[in-house]
Order: sequence, then C-alpha cells, then structure tokens
Amino acid sequence: SCEIDPAKQAYLRRNFDAPVYADIVELAMAEREARTCCGAQVPVPSFDCYVAGTSCKDFSGLRSRHRQDLEDKGTSGQTFFAAVEVMFKHKPRFVIFENVKNAPWAKMEEYMTGL
Repeated sequence: SCEIDPAKQAYLRRNFDAPVYADIVELAMAEREARTCCGAQVPVPSFDCYVAGTSCKDFSGLRSRHRQDLEDKGTSGQTFFAAVEVMFKHKPRFVIFENVKNAPWAKMEEYMTGL
C-alpha cells in the first residue's frame, strides 16, 4: 500500500500485513527499495494486480471554481503521474484506477495506454 495521510496509514498498518509506503511520488522514483510510513527502507515487492486511487481534490466538482487538470501540477496530477510511473515500471498483469466522476478520464487513459 501507499498512503500519505497518517490516519489512513495507521488503518492500513493495523489491518494488513504488508508495508505501507509513505508517498507514491517517492515510490515511483525508487529503484529497488522505498521508504515506508515508519521511515524504514524496504524492498518494493513484485505484484500482478495494481489498484490506484490517486488524489481527487483537484478534479472534484466541489472545486468548480478552481478545478485543475492533470498538467496543472496539482496534487491530483502529481499522484496520477506517479501512479502511472509505478505501473510502467512494475508492469502488473491487471490495473485498476479509480477517481471521481469529474476526473479527466479520457486524458488519463491516453497517458496510461499511450493512445
């Protein structure tokens, strides 16, 4: 798992027997090891199924006045591009991305598939 919010990190650590990495952006840049939310450097395991739910705040309809796109360098765009980088590096067999309805899905698909 990868989660930047401390309360969510605590939930994941309590309920799952797996490392909780601190930041998807750091994980995307890691070669073999990455920092966990507790500060330890641990190996990044291989995986066949990848589920990514990147930050949605910049895409949300609740932010209708200041909505951002992927390229605007907001938190939503940064976490999306990092999640895609992890996907390309590790090449899992199955990938699921989730986000809010108002996310720029067509553009996200272009970045994920190269089409």
